[in-house]
Amino acid sequence: MSDLSFYEFRKRILEEKRKREKASKTQAKKTESETYIAEEGKTKYSVALLGLERAGKTSLVKKLLKQDDIHTRPTYGVNIENYQYRNLSFTCFDLGGHQPFRLSLWKKFIERADGVLYLVDSADEGRFEESKQTFWHYINFANANSPILFLANKSDLPDSKDLDEISKIFKLDKFLRNLRPFNIKKISAKTGQGVY
Repeated sequence: MSDLSFYEFRKRILEEKRKREKASKTQAKKTESETYIAEEGKTKYSVALLGLERAGKTSLVKKLLKQDDIHTRPTYGVNIENYQYRNLSFTCFDLGGHQPFRLSLWKKFIERADGVLYLVDSADEGRFEESKQTFWHYINFANANSPILFLANKSDLPDSKDLDEISKIFKLDKFLRNLRPFNIKKISAKTGQGVY
């Protein structure tokens, strides 16, 4: 599988957004998740950032925002961060990975998201099964055309698994038989490897 950079992922989100905007022109109602900001001429996208607790979601957001201090505490609920790139604006919903938050928050954010990022701790083999079940349960709530970027985090650790192993464990080959935009990438939110 080819690597999908953050910017390529952004491009796929843009393509999906254009398709959605075409379809929504026929609809009269507007929802709170509307993503066009007319007064500024900017386009805003929402991304749901998912994964079990301690997968490194908040660390990734801080690295993307180029914040120096990436020491984090567990996310209880949701952290909302905005990321600006030229005339594009992304709202990232960093969703807490503890089970109560998965049950109460994830579905509504996934359904509204223009794209989904799923992080797995590639060095925590003991939680792969739980993470796999969580991924496949919640990914079904995403829009059928929303791009999904599966990120194998903590690649800087010596016991991290490679992409082929993770792909087999998580049965990610299902996406190859599907028309949904998808890719998998190995990253380290701590060091920035694969993030930029």
